[in-house]
Amino acid sequence: MATGNLRARIERLESKTGGAEPLIVRLHRHSESPDGFNGVMTNGTFTPCAEGQTAAELEEWTIADIKRRRQAGVFVVKQTRQLVIAQAELSVNEWAQRHCAGKSE
Repeated sequence: MATGNLRARIERLESKTGGAEPLIVRLHRHSESPDGFNGVMTNGTFTPCAEGQTAAELEEWTIADIKRRRQAGVFVVKQTRQLVIAQAELSVNEWAQRHCAGKSE
């Protein structure tokens, strides 16, 4: 119900402004510590923080960039954690060969 109401409000705002301005929705969870965020999610696309940059700074930069482009649409922006998995040095088969060599089942 809340989503439908939000969509209706967004459509009214777009019709008032002619749809030329971007509508930016910022999502914040006040129960979470901002220290753990390592990037910003914008419409489902993750952007990691640069070295020494906080997620709050990246969020502000992202919003400024959206406004500067003046592209019509709805942009949902939120700080988030993204698990970054480094490239494994060994494939699963290589690991099994090294650690299970000579062991019988």
